[in-house]
Amino acid sequence: MDKIVVSITPVEHLFDDFARLANRLHKIHLDLRSGRSWKQHVCSAGLDFGKINQKFLGQKNRYVYMCYYGPWPKICGLAKVNLVWRQGDSNMSCLPAGVPYGFHGIFINADQIANQNHATF
Repeated sequence: MDKIVVSITPVEHLFDDFARLANRLHKIHLDLRSGRSWKQHVCSAGLDFGKINQKFLGQKNRYVYMCYYGPWPKICGLAKVNLVWRQGDSNMSCLPAGVPYGFHGIFINADQIANQNHATF
């Protein structure tokens, strides 16, 4: 492996200037041969709490699902972000969905859904 690429949302200004906090999706490239590193801006939307399917952890992934910020600090939707973006393509599609405040996505398969304990309140 000659290169490592990590997708992150850096939390700049979290402790020094909270009003300027704006999470933006970036890729961090680490070239192991040359020792060079650089940051690539991926998306201008306010995104956070990224999630991929757990079956694909540690592998190259094309899509990530992220919470899309509305008026701070509310989350207003879910975004599917294409990490293999090409010039001219749109790398994000916002899905019309109501996302509860504090939402964290999980992936479960059909067997896990069938085995859920259904409780009523």
